Amino acid sequence: MSWWRRLLAATLIGSPTALLAHALTYGREHVLGGSHHENVVSLALGLACVAVLSLGILSLTSVRAAQTGSILAARLAAYLPAWSTLAAMTAFWFAAIEGLEPQHEAGALLPAVVAIVACAWLVSGIARAIVRAFAKLTFAIFASSPARREIPVRRTHRAPIVLRACILDRRRFARPPPSFV
Repeated sequence: MSWWRRLLAATLIGSPTALLAHALTYGREHVLGGSHHENVVSLALGLACVAVLSLGILSLTSVRAAQTGSILAARLAAYLPAWSTLAAMTAFWFAAIEGLEPQHEAGALLPAVVAIVACAWLVSGIARAIVRAFAKLTFAIFASSPARREIPVRRTHRAPIVLRACILDRRRFARPPPSFV
């Protein structure tokens, strides 16, 4: 899978992950995003919804080519970013959210980094579980539908054409010729 698709997925999933990391780091000490709190939360929820809808569309369009739900889950998991990429995008979103906030007492850097890494690892695991659930659900719905499922088969080997001589194809006598005695 191309790197930009994984980066796009990390961008979509990174925003809600950054909200979770911010909540773990600061708790209720200050308002997330300052005066832009509602906009930041709406953006994060919107990006999460886009990620879930894209996953649903991908699972519906990929189900015809998969023979089982686990194959579909493996194909869909190829779109998910690694947890390290998700941690990098979470750190970007976390810094962007902190940049929107008015000046407040700076917290320690280590708890923020630990929260970002832990949240990225947790959300990455949850995303993989959601992908498996989407694949099983989509495959179960598709397998139970009354439409006949056709598995695409690709011919890789053709039987060689054998040319036989015309003489060998002619029918031979079934009995011996008559005797002239």
